[in-house]
Amino acid sequence: MNIISVPISGVSLSFEYKAIFTEIIKQYSLLGANEDGRNDVAEIREVDDANEIKDYVKDHTVFLFGDESFTAQAFRTFAAKYPNAGLLRFDSNFSSLLQLVRNSTQISTSPIIKPNQIIFAATRAWNREEADYIRTQKINHFGMKKLFELGIDEATDTLMETARNYSALYISIDISCLDPAFVTSEKKEPGGLTTRELLYMQQRLKLLKNLKIVDIVGFTPERDMATAKIAAKIMKELS
Repeated sequence: MNIISVPISGVSLSFEYKAIFTEIIKQYSLLGANEDGRNDVAEIREVDDANEIKDYVKDHTVFLFGDESFTAQAFRTFAAKYPNAGLLRFDSNFSSLLQLVRNSTQISTSPIIKPNQIIFAATRAWNREEADYIRTQKINHFGMKKLFELGIDEATDTLMETARNYSALYISIDISCLDPAFVTSEKKEPGGLTTRELLYMQQRLKLLKNLKIVDIVGFTPERDMATAKIAAKIMKELS
């Protein structure tokens, strides 16, 4: 597995994100085998130029992004390589990623992310406009309410079945998908996943043969040890 740290905010190197990602990688290195008993050695690299991200969009890669807009940038390169690629986004809300889907679909015949390419999971906050768009565009959506109506096992089964429809899968994990009791993020929406639930879902999803790339986003500039340890644990379980 390759771990690519991208401590950039906007177009500039962020020393705050650099410190956070350094701590995450340190915590990752301190972990032993994952819960499957594997202890793969990752190749770790830092990228401080946003224009170079596309060069590292390769299979078996985990990105740490300081700016969530880089998810779209990486997915554009990914989708160019894999026709019928899909993006599974774990997030507390739809926010800027849904806005990007809407805007790029409206102004371009080759949008960055098409509505049928995205699956949202663990969402729990939206406005009426977002809800209407999700429904009219028939975007796959597994909100927290639906996840718990189905139960975590059946919900993960259904999520995997949906994700298998894509030729290649890119998973983006905004740490706000976790309840704010567990992590520090800018989106403090209550009622999120527990750390154990997210780990369980990722352990299941990594069995998908079409899963190629994962990114983790949604960090605040403030370094938080608990959040760093959780991010490191997620990366370890993906190996």
